[in-house]
Amino acid sequence: MTIFLLGFITFLIAGITNAIPILSQKVFDEGILKGNINSIILFTAVLIIIYFSRGILNYISDFLLAKTSSKVIADIKTDMIHKTLNMPMSFFDSKSTAYILSRINEANSLSSIFTPTVFSFFSTSISMIGALIFIFSKSILIFIICILFMPLVYIISNSSLSVINKYSKEMFETNAKTNNKIHSTFEGIVTLKQLNQEKNVNKSISKEVFSLAEKTVYQSKTISKSSQLLNVTILIIQTLIIGTIAYLITQGRLQVGDYVSLTQYVGMVYAPITMFQGFKITIQPALAAMSRLNSLIGKTVPDNKGIKVNKIESISLENVSFKYETAHKEILKNVNLDLNTGEKLALIGSNGSGKTTIVKLLLGFYQTYLGNIFINGTELKKINIKDLRDRIGIIPQNIYLFEDTIANNIKIGNTMIKESEFRQKIDLLKTNGILTDLDLNKKIIENGKNLSKGQIQQIAFARAFMKEFDVLIFDEAISNMDQKARQAFKKILSKEFSNKICIFISHDNELSSFINKEFVLASNLNQEDKKEERSR
Repeated sequence: MTIFLLGFITFLIAGITNAIPILSQKVFDEGILKGNINSIILFTAVLIIIYFSRGILNYISDFLLAKTSSKVIADIKTDMIHKTLNMPMSFFDSKSTAYILSRINEANSLSSIFTPTVFSFFSTSISMIGALIFIFSKSILIFIICILFMPLVYIISNSSLSVINKYSKEMFETNAKTNNKIHSTFEGIVTLKQLNQEKNVNKSISKEVFSLAEKTVYQSKTISKSSQLLNVTILIIQTLIIGTIAYLITQGRLQVGDYVSLTQYVGMVYAPITMFQGFKITIQPALAAMSRLNSLIGKTVPDNKGIKVNKIESISLENVSFKYETAHKEILKNVNLDLNTGEKLALIGSNGSGKTTIVKLLLGFYQTYLGNIFINGTELKKINIKDLRDRIGIIPQNIYLFEDTIANNIKIGNTMIKESEFRQKIDLLKTNGILTDLDLNKKIIENGKNLSKGQIQQIAFARAFMKEFDVLIFDEAISNMDQKARQAFKKILSKEFSNKICIFISHDNELSSFINKEFVLASNLNQEDKKEERSR
């Protein structure tokens, strides 16, 4: 409906615009030459009404364009975020968070497609057709001259577009990388200050910023050069045509009043070509963004089909081998492991040996492994991944907290939990010594910046405690807790998780009394790949 209304307004504005030169000629012919004051007043009043009406129509069209632009960009961004969130982990392994965010924000550049310049281009194109018809009716010679110069004007307007498009793409990429570097700098601000490297890092970032600025200046220079060349060319052509009109008037082939209308119509002939350059220049960033965004939007998102899991009673890894896309060697090789309800497994191995990788495979983050992973006798690749993850709870080594209250950060472990059940579980945790020193209404800042590491681990444990999981994974789950919290953790573990499959990843033997099974992993990675594994 909005598109139809915009189309109707476009034709209406074009029709009104085409009437202006004729009415201007009427003021001259019927009013000035004949000395008719009433005609002057009448046609002047009509022109004022037309200008006022055109202004209102332009306002309505600008509003509709802004509304359409906001909706389209919001839809595209929503789709991109949805697809990005559902991408496999391999997608995130090779791209930083800041870089992905910058790529998503490139969707804002699509707003240039819905600017008034674009709308005006279509409006003036319709007016151009009306102008050419009028010129043809008055003088075939002037019509031919107008047509002959149009290819020259188009060639000049089109000459710099490939360069502008190239620089637009380069600017997007440079901007994404610069944002990534700035984001990484602030993430490591403590280490940066400790090493007194502010000056060196600032120098590096400044180099990226000035590189982007240079590309912007060069693009602006190219646009300006092309625009000025086009404007001068059109002014020369219009001057030649005006001279021809004046000559035809002296020869009696045109009336004096025709000069008023024809000079305006000649301007209408070249207006859309001039705007076409502006239109194409304006949408170059949008076209470049669309090309880059398509690399994200066009990616295939894994579906959520598969066999549903009611309860996980057994896990089996048979000759499982796995290599990260960015690694040189396999991190896991021919791993065989069996787990059943009630068993407590300790994964033992040095940093980079693949302990966390096994957990990620069990969660279905990667499905490019060799061998088989069976859940209740069914190959993991055939299982509904979202359903599988609903059955597995994890307290990760790298815990993420949202900028919300502590209570809401705990509830995210089970968004369907009733308030009464939530309070009951919180009371149980506090009775045993977990969360005793935390105000649940406290607002968390920047992933727990205002909390101790031990408090963050308690929140993560409480989050996992909110749901009835079949499998619980503890990745260095108590490494930062104080002695009181550790004792509370072990008490809850023995009471509440006795019938669960539990997997422990730890560098100490504090939880050895709960463990009835061990699996030792030997590292297959070189030093470079070990660093990469630790960073995942």
